[in-house]
Amino acid sequence: MRSPIWPSDARSVHARSKGHVMTRAERHERAVVRTLGWAHDAAERAAFAEALEWLEVVERIDGALPPDWERRQASWRLLATQQRQSG
Repeated sequence: MRSPIWPSDARSVHARSKGHVMTRAERHERAVVRTLGWAHDAAERAAFAEALEWLEVVERIDGALPPDWERRQASWRLLATQQRQSG
């Protein structure tokens, strides 16, 4: 399943296609959005440990996760623990 495109990511793609040079902040935002998409994709495949690793990347570069992603992280931690215990 393809990761969802957040509105901010779509704006960056559109701006770049019109010859706009992305600022450092725009590149940073795009990298965070892309990384969150990879986390989402991993969780969709039930690869919860991998999804958590992607979230850790965002935490390292951004300092924290958005609140809705913190909830996902807590859920994925539980699911990853369950997978390790059963597998």
